Amino acid sequence: MANKARKLARDPYEEEYGPTQVIYVNEAAYKRLNGDEKYGKWYQVCRYTTSPTPEFCFRTAVPQAALEDGVFHPDRFEPDIVAERCERVSAKEIARQVKKNRPKQRFLAKQTVWLAIHGAGVTSWEEHVVGSVRRGQVWLDNGPGNDPTGPFDAATGKYLGDLAFGFSFELFSEKPKEYKPQD
Repeated sequence: MANKARKLARDPYEEEYGPTQVIYVNEAAYKRLNGDEKYGKWYQVCRYTTSPTPEFCFRTAVPQAALEDGVFHPDRFEPDIVAERCERVSAKEIARQVKKNRPKQRFLAKQTVWLAIHGAGVTSWEEHVVGSVRRGQVWLDNGPGNDPTGPFDAATGKYLGDLAFGFSFELFSEKPKEYKPQD
């Protein structure tokens, strides 16, 4: 029973300020909270993230009430407490988080994909096979003797080449419900 009580009282500020959340702030916000007015006043809002990046490399825990619409409001909490709870995140941890948060590849070679062609208020669909995926670009196989179609962005499926006026192309890795085969 004593273990359970210790777990509940692990953050002394939660009782007074409510539940806390771990956030990451940039160096300018950290220096501002420490009183360096060259970076602004302590009470100015600052952006934050929930995972470390090379820019947002200082970890701290703040009450959830101090967070709103992607910004941290230091005047809703004690800036001295935030500043003393800040710690620099190691480069290894940042690299691990960046690798973990990297978007998964949606397209693979020989995969069947669906191409949406938007233009003149109409969307037409074509079924294709991926020829290759390299350097973050997808190229479609158009059969022997034909040039491959592409490039498409491997993460989003958007066409990266030059577009004809009024047209846009988009690639889907899963069969969209709007897909209707052309006769």
